[in-house]
Amino acid sequence: MEAGARAARRTDELRAVETLPRQPQEAERAQAAFLVAGIFTHENDTEADRAEAFGMALESREQFEWLRLRSGRPAVFDDQEDNRRPCACCRNLAESGRCLAAIRREIVARLPYSPPRFLLQRCPAYLPAEGDPDPRPALERWPGLC
Repeated sequence: MEAGARAARRTDELRAVETLPRQPQEAERAQAAFLVAGIFTHENDTEADRAEAFGMALESREQFEWLRLRSGRPAVFDDQEDNRRPCACCRNLAESGRCLAAIRREIVARLPYSPPRFLLQRCPAYLPAEGDPDPRPALERWPGLC
């Protein structure tokens, strides 16, 4: 099967899950972002695919559970496996998708900077959102980063 077809099938499966509307808590938003960042890693998965999956996971508990089951791990951050975080889990990411740390010149970036929200990384301006079991900011979390 062609790689692009495989990636398309994955989002089709998520869309097919029966849903009930819900209002996610902030911790669930961070968990959903972490799951999306860990699952949609194929080279043909685009940022738009990840954003769509994130939106669907926030809309219904069933789709959130589908992501959790698909990942094969609990919907929590596991620093033993991977301590990177997606920008979607950072308090410096504005609703507009722009990085507030870049606007404040805390990191070097061309303005206006809208980072890829679901790329796992270690950013020197990371501020954990509610729901991250490790509340330390980036410089405490990754002391050798800067």
